[in-house]
Amino acid sequence: MTLPPQAGDAMRRNLAEHLDWQFAERNDAAVAQALHAGAPIDDVRTLDEAVLVEGFLAFLRHSGVLAHWQTFTLDAVRRLFLPALTCVLLYGLRVLCGIPSTNALSSLLFSNAALMLLLGFTGEQVAQGLTRRGASLRTAASEYALLDPQTLAHTICKASALALMTLFNGSIHCLAVFGVFMAEAMVAVDGTRIVTPPTFGGCGCLKVEERRRDRQGADVVVVKLLFGWRLIALLDLLTLIPLAIRIVQIQEHEAPYLVELVKQAQANLAPYSRIVRLVVDRAYVDGAALHELHTLGITFVVIAKAGMVAREVALAEQADSPLCERREVRRHGQGRDAWTETLVSQVRVVRGLRHWAAYRPPVVPGPRLTWEQRPTLNAVVVNLWRNQAPDPLEGPRVYLTNGPVDDPWLTVDGYDDRSWIENGLFRNSKQFWTLTRWFPQRTAAGVHSHLTFVVLVQAVATAYRLWSKAQAGVQPTPPPSLIAAVEQRVLDATTGAVLTPVTALPPHPTHLASPVALPPAAATASHPAELAAADPRPPAATTVAHPTELAAADPRPPAATTVAHPTELAAADPRPPAATTVAHPTELAAADPRPPAATTVAHLTELAAADPRPPAATPHVLVHSLLGGQGTLRWRRQLVRDSRDQVLVLIGRQYGIFDLHELLVLVGVPLRYLPPHLGSAVDILRRYGCAADP
Repeated sequence: MTLPPQAGDAMRRNLAEHLDWQFAERNDAAVAQALHAGAPIDDVRTLDEAVLVEGFLAFLRHSGVLAHWQTFTLDAVRRLFLPALTCVLLYGLRVLCGIPSTNALSSLLFSNAALMLLLGFTGEQVAQGLTRRGASLRTAASEYALLDPQTLAHTICKASALALMTLFNGSIHCLAVFGVFMAEAMVAVDGTRIVTPPTFGGCGCLKVEERRRDRQGADVVVVKLLFGWRLIALLDLLTLIPLAIRIVQIQEHEAPYLVELVKQAQANLAPYSRIVRLVVDRAYVDGAALHELHTLGITFVVIAKAGMVAREVALAEQADSPLCERREVRRHGQGRDAWTETLVSQVRVVRGLRHWAAYRPPVVPGPRLTWEQRPTLNAVVVNLWRNQAPDPLEGPRVYLTNGPVDDPWLTVDGYDDRSWIENGLFRNSKQFWTLTRWFPQRTAAGVHSHLTFVVLVQAVATAYRLWSKAQAGVQPTPPPSLIAAVEQRVLDATTGAVLTPVTALPPHPTHLASPVALPPAAATASHPAELAAADPRPPAATTVAHPTELAAADPRPPAATTVAHPTELAAADPRPPAATTVAHPTELAAADPRPPAATTVAHLTELAAADPRPPAATPHVLVHSLLGGQGTLRWRRQLVRDSRDQVLVLIGRQYGIFDLHELLVLVGVPLRYLPPHLGSAVDILRRYGCAADP
């Protein structure tokens, strides 16, 4: 007899009635008050990896990602004894904590009571398991906790490709809504091979040739067959967060998926951010695809292949253009052994190239495009790169772009930033996020599920780390560099005369070689509450400024919304402009006798009430340099080290995280030595905002 799959509501009711499953909620104040009042403790656990998971779960709730994950469905699973969200979190925690294999889940994850308590499981469920089915077959040879690891593996692998892509794309959109990305994004696209044994079902096959030397020293060509898949990703270069991914067989070419990836990333970011610049390598030299990106308003940079007519023309016509030179002073050594080296780079610019026949609009019936109707490209030819001349066999590098080349170094530095997708995403995910190892199943579904979850958790974890740094008040600072000074100038190619004065460049504010204009701290004070905090003048009870003065001081353009711009206030105010000081914003609210009205002429109190953003004391700009070069492994180790003296206390469905000495003081255990900064139980309760009396 075939039974229909359980509906979502019926499944949730069944879980609520039989398992009483829900997330534990952190409430330090309530738990501290209960401890001081003598309430019984349900469980106490050390934190270890739980400190990582606790902050990660809090960020998921705060950013709205967790709410999106709750919409994840497993249509191929007939009956679930746990919500699909729990399966997502359990497998996500495996990736986040770097657990090596599925068989290690019982000993390293499922038996970690502190982690499981955060997810809503009870201590009895962790020790005895969620079900008695198969209990008679369990032996002491393998540890069992919570559930069989293969159950999680089989469940995750039943997720459809559409459900996985919806999960990933929706999570990136939640991060965009949360404000993780800047309004204009610079991205890079590249792919990496996911090599597997040929026994994996559904894998592709790629033939590659390698040049080696045999025992006699002769050069030979060895043909190898690689089996597996190819992961193509589009990366935001400022945050190093992937915005869109595509998984194909290993033999497939990457170029046909370029436009699809860009459009998907644009959809994930809209309307809070948009892609304006794109850098790709030779694998994406596809004229039709790049022209379509041009019609989307995206400036691209691509390196030309050998044999392209456009490249040969650029090399032939570069002699007529001036020589752009950059001098970089690099530091070497330390102390008495310190010395400097001057690195010289030289490039030339060629404009108006129409020689790439494939770079054109789609072919339509009718007359062919004339020479003047062909779209144009600009080229930057690198004749010298940091004292190294081009290879005589390959020749100079030629970068093609549809953007302006008035400053050719923007094009060169933009392509140089493309290396971050290889080092910051692929290499990092392979070394520390188990991208190419320990798949849940040896099938195409297992590989697709694992790759999606690894890239998804890496993206959200990176956003969480950047957000944590911003909340702690860390400001974007120039990363340490061996380059002490940079100067640029333009020379006449024939005479060597300096055509433009030497320009000294400031250090880069981010990890990118491309200049990024970060908004200053004062520019972010657009919330009404922030204006009052940012104004150094004390509020005056006498002078009330005319709204035209506010319009002169407000940098925002007028908006046709109910929250009026100061120019609208000026139009509605019959008073003539007064030549007095521009009043503090708190003076308007105090001096204006009108009640707030739902009209286009807004009262100042309406601005604060209508603005949904919380006042921010620091600029909300997230760049990867906020991490200070700290990698994933060092981040995990630091969290574990910082939480050695902390414990998780569970009372009911609420938990709190306390210092071990705080816990002992709150429960009334006498201590011979007490750290002086803790104080008495009353002082601890006050720090948590609790009343001294229980």
